Amino acid sequence: MACNGSENMPAGLNRYSGHDYLHFLTCSCYHRRPWLASPRRRDLFLQVFEEVRERYRSVMRQRPAA
Repeated sequence: MACNGSENMPAGLNRYSGHDYLHFLTCSCYHRRPWLASPRRRDLFLQVFEEVRERYRSVMRQRPAA
């Protein structure tokens, strides 16, 4: 199912959402700051990520790179 209601999508691209569609999540730190350089912060990020994944019952196909 294509979602057409996004004003932020570049021309020519379609956003798909629905059962069995894979979605990619990427993230980076603001201004490339090394905020995830410490194991403590990285573990906190992964813990919160896992809590959100469980809440929305999503499946992770590949673990984030550390």
